[in-house]
Amino acid sequence: MTRKYLPYVLFGLGVYLVFLIMRFPASQAYHLVKAIAPQAPLILKGVQGTLWSGSASEAYVAGQNLSSLQWELSPAWLLLGRVQVRVGMRQGESYFYGDVGRTLGNDFHFGDVEARLLLEDLQPLAKAIPLQLAGVVSINLQELDFEDHVISGADGIVAWQNAGMRTLQSMTFGDLRLELQNTGEGVSGRLSDSGGALLADGTLSLAATGSYQFAGAFMVRDRNQAALSQNLNFLGRAGPDGKITVSRSGNLSELGGIFAKPSGS
Repeated sequence: MTRKYLPYVLFGLGVYLVFLIMRFPASQAYHLVKAIAPQAPLILKGVQGTLWSGSASEAYVAGQNLSSLQWELSPAWLLLGRVQVRVGMRQGESYFYGDVGRTLGNDFHFGDVEARLLLEDLQPLAKAIPLQLAGVVSINLQELDFEDHVISGADGIVAWQNAGMRTLQSMTFGDLRLELQNTGEGVSGRLSDSGGALLADGTLSLAATGSYQFAGAFMVRDRNQAALSQNLNFLGRAGPDGKITVSRSGNLSELGGIFAKPSGS
């Protein structure tokens, strides 16, 4: 075989490999993953379709049941070094639909996200949080990017409707809203409320370095909520207008979790 035909052969092999991946049964791929990583916190039942595009009638993530799961791989992104999948999942009245991508450098991208999350449905996934949260979180994001454990881009709205919290006593806040948008230097956010028990007004700035600044004001409108007033006092002392002014700054890495930097970095 002469060298001039080698590129065509390699191209043909590449096309054939992609074809095999597209046709590879999802059920076999799942059993292969479980054989390699039996401790992975994912259990699927009723797996159908292919590795490229498939579904599961039931999915268990860390023991939490999802009534349905669908996925569809976006092949064009593979050429740019990113695996991106369109994911749809449902649990009760909670759902999530959006693009989820990951690069070779372990950066993450979320796009065209539409989600409705009943916090009561998600409580089993947050056993480490000693608070019982109530309400519904609605998410509409055009994009959300994580690079090197830092939020590098965000555009959209996160709303917490009928927000509430229970420690020793129940507290209700009303509806809260955080609007995010990209700036030339990072991400800016605007916190507001819809006139419920809690007045919330603030601005958030996220820099590409991971540093953040928050400045805002909070006040209890409903004086009958003694528990809310008492807990709000932990933020500071109210001014003459009854509002508690809050100013915080730091780095996202201090929050740990997905923002935690690997040791030695």
